[in-house]
Amino acid sequence: MNKYRILCNVKDRKITELENRCTEYHEKYNQDLRVLKHKIELAESKIKLYSNRNILNKNLGAKYDSEQRYQSITGQCGDLIQTNNQLQRTINDSELRIQQLETNKVQVKFTFFFVFLIGLLSVDFSWKRNSTKPNH
Repeated sequence: MNKYRILCNVKDRKITELENRCTEYHEKYNQDLRVLKHKIELAESKIKLYSNRNILNKNLGAKYDSEQRYQSITGQCGDLIQTNNQLQRTINDSELRIQQLETNKVQVKFTFFFVFLIGLLSVDFSWKRNSTKPNH
């Protein structure tokens, strides 16, 4: 029986040793699992960071393009305003010239009418008066 007891004690020690190792392995596994989860979280956050940087770079590129388009449109607007002002001056000058021509037209008509009246008044209608008299 003593021999049996010794074997049982050895067996119990081995079981305790195996249980202890199992607990150590389990703790190491959990620790390694926590480390891996942390590394995965870091990797995911890096991916998000790179993704956000790419989005930011795209947005900055779009902003730069928008600013370039704004500058171009602003320049075109300035050119259009200048052209519009020149056209407005041309229209004003043309309207003034039309008024001057209308005034000249009225003056020419008046002068022509006046010359025509003077011409009529200076015509000798005496031959007409003589031809209407009866011959006796």
